[in-house]
Amino acid sequence: MFVSRSSGTTVVPSGTCRDANILPQLWHGNCVYVASISTYLAVWMNVCSPHAKLRTPKEVDGRMDIFIVDDSAIIREHIVAMLIRIANTKITGQADDAPEAIQEIARNPPDLVVLDIALRSSNGMDVLRYVSREYPATKVIILSNHSEPESRELFLNAGAYQFFDKSLEFEKIRDAIDKLANPTRTSRH
Repeated sequence: MFVSRSSGTTVVPSGTCRDANILPQLWHGNCVYVASISTYLAVWMNVCSPHAKLRTPKEVDGRMDIFIVDDSAIIREHIVAMLIRIANTKITGQADDAPEAIQEIARNPPDLVVLDIALRSSNGMDVLRYVSREYPATKVIILSNHSEPESRELFLNAGAYQFFDKSLEFEKIRDAIDKLANPTRTSRH
C-alpha cells in the first residue's frame, strides 16, 4: 500500500519484517518512509526479503555493536572492561545461556557476538547456528577454555569467524575486535 506524503511515500509492508529494527531512522510503527519506489525496493531487498543481505547496525551508525555470551559473570565483566576502550564499539548486551542470548540477539541484532562454548544450561553451538542462519552478516568470535583442535574445527566450520583459547589467547580478542571495528587504522594498546 502506498500513500503519498510531502516527505516521500509511506510504504506498509504486506508481510512481517523480522529485521525492521535495523533501520530505525526509516521505520515508524508498521510503516517505512521512503522517497521512491526504488528506495522501497532497496529497503525490502535489504531488510524484508527472505534473501536479504542483512544490514548490520554498524552500517547504520558507524559503531560496532557487540553482544557477549558467557556463563561466568566475572569473564563477561573482564571482556566488557577490555572492549570499552576500543573506539567505534558498543556493548549492547550480555547473556549467560543460549536461550537468553538468542532472544536478545533477535531483539537487537549485533555486528559481533563474543561466545563461549560451555554455557550455564546450554551449548554455544546453538547460538552460533542461530546467528549464522538468521544474521549472516554478524560475526561470531569464540572465546573458550575448550580449545581442543576438534572443538576449534567444529565451531569454525559451523560459521565462527575466529576462535580463541580463554587461558592462552584472552588478550588477543581485543586486537581482533579492534581490527574489525577500525579496519583503516593499526591497533593501539
